[in-house]
Amino acid sequence: MSSNLAGVFNLALESTLLGVTKCIASEDIRMEDLLQAKYEKKPSLALFNGKVKVNFELFLFQINKK
Repeated sequence: MSSNLAGVFNLALESTLLGVTKCIASEDIRMEDLLQAKYEKKPSLALFNGKVKVNFELFLFQINKK
């Protein structure tokens, strides 16, 4: 997870097999979208076109930890 722009987080889903790292998916998450999901009290958040489902509160914790 990285953030080059204020309020926009870039997530990359990578897989390493036999020492070779491959980028499976990449997605930009805007802070406005996260705040809307928090307002709606969503328990989870789907990322990478539904390939990954994360616990919303733990995801926010990880972002704020950085």
